[in-house]
Order: sequence, then C-alpha cells, then structure tokens
Amino acid sequence: MKRIQNEIQQQLEALTAEVRLLSNSFTQLRQDDLRMVFGEQIRPILLERVDRFFNEEKKNSEVGCCEKIKPLLVAAVNGTVDSFQEKGREEASRVIDECEVSLAKILRTERNSALQTFVSALVRQMRDYLVLFDQVSHQRISHKNTIAPLAVKTEDLSPLEAESVLSPLANSWRMKVLKILSEDDESLAGISKVLGLKKGHLQFHLKCLIEARFIGYNRKSRLYSITDRGAVALDGVTRLVERLESI
Repeated sequence: MKRIQNEIQQQLEALTAEVRLLSNSFTQLRQDDLRMVFGEQIRPILLERVDRFFNEEKKNSEVGCCEKIKPLLVAAVNGTVDSFQEKGREEASRVIDECEVSLAKILRTERNSALQTFVSALVRQMRDYLVLFDQVSHQRISHKNTIAPLAVKTEDLSPLEAESVLSPLANSWRMKVLKILSEDDESLAGISKVLGLKKGHLQFHLKCLIEARFIGYNRKSRLYSITDRGAVALDGVTRLVERLESI
C-alpha cells in the first residue's frame, strides 16, 4: 500500500512540474481550454497505470478472475476525464462516485486483495488530480496578483546586507542540508549518508550555515538542527523560486 501511495505522490509531483512548465500558456487560456489541456495530461498517466497493473497481474494465478475488471477501469478513467473536460470538476466527481460504487459491488465477489487495493488507489488518484486542478486553476486566476511588484520600498534594501544573508544560501548542498534538517535533527554522519557527501566537504557547508545562524549544533547530542532563522530562509527561498518560475 505504501509503495502505491509513493508512486501516486511521484506522479502528482511529476504532473505538477509539467503543469508549471505550461503555466505561461495557461494565463492565455480560457477555463474550458485549461480543462482540456489538464485532462489530456492526466489521461495517459491513469491509463498507463491500469495497463501496468494488469501486466504485473498476468504473472499471478488470480489474473483470470480480475481481467474482466480492466475494461471497467479504462471506461472509468475515460468517463471521468471526458466529463471533467466537458462539464467540469463537479461532474467528474459525480462520475468517480458512481464508478466507485459499481466497482465496489463487483469487487466484493472477486476476493482479490491486490485488485481491491489497486482500484482504491486509482480512485483516490483521480480525486487527487481534481484537487490539483483546483490549485493550478487558482494559480492562473491569481496570476496577476502573484507577479505584482512586492510592496517593499527598494530604498530600504541594503545590498551588502542582502549579500550577507543570501550568500550562504546560494549553494545547492547547503539548501539540501536545510531541507533535511527541516524534517528532523540529524548527525554529521546522517547528513553525510543522505547527501552522499564526504564529511570533510560537508563540514565546510555546515560551518557556513552555523555562522549565518541558519542551523545550530548541540554538542551533547551531537545533532544539527535548523533554527527559526533557517526555517524562514528556507521558506523564503522556496517562495522566491516559485514566484520567479511563474513569470
């Protein structure tokens, strides 16, 4: 089950990346056009997932009892995407609900746990895509607000101070360290293992982050941790990159 969830998350992240690449085009599209583009992005992903599952199941003895489900799943995917493209999210949600009910009745007689798990994951994935569309659509609607000039007086900005604050962050290894420590405190060996970076090189980057007060070190536990200043920096850089990529 965890493997399926990880695959869904990876596909959602991949789709989100594709959508961001299309973000400039989205600003020129009407809502109907946006649904068409989005639908054609997710349709092959869902259908490929169905094909992959049944190809794997052919190796199992239970394939005979679940092969008849494949056309129903293909129809559910196409019906959901078609309804979404033609009438919108609410209609697509209704189609998913109906498919889920009808499939549940059939699955009760199959007694195939792998198939039941897959169908549940596929239905959840379709719902996740509808949520993702809402997020993308909202970003498009608010695009002008997103790229509006910041309400900051540039005369208040000190270039030297900006350089001092941002220089330690202008390194991919240090940003990776901040991301790791944003999840939990970690030792030198632990960070080195995650990054695949030699301890000598890693210590240089850790020293830079400590001097900038983005991370701290506990001598008793021998663990590094992100500071409030570091958390703000990580969040700020993330938002800045997203803002720049949207223009």
